[in-house]
Amino acid sequence: MSRQIDLSVKLNDEDRAYLLSRGRRHQVIVNDRQFANEEASSPAPQDSKTSEDPEWADQVNELTTDELKDELSNRGLATTGNQETLRKRLIKAGPEEG
Repeated sequence: MSRQIDLSVKLNDEDRAYLLSRGRRHQVIVNDRQFANEEASSPAPQDSKTSEDPEWADQVNELTTDELKDELSNRGLATTGNQETLRKRLIKAGPEEG
């Protein structure tokens, strides 16, 4: 089922949630920037998997290569690459919920 969303007007919460659920976060961000001068009804929900939390990045940067690989493996993510690549991958994945 598809849905028509007019991106030339400020998104409401329902349209924002619809776009986020379909991996179209970039459209939400662009719309929020376009209408930033207006008071937003609510900020764009942060997707914990893509948000860059400084505390999370600090925690990841303290992990050894083996720990990084274990954590990525537990999440079903690729464990190949050098330590910096593994860190970036884990930071991008974000902290696990719960």
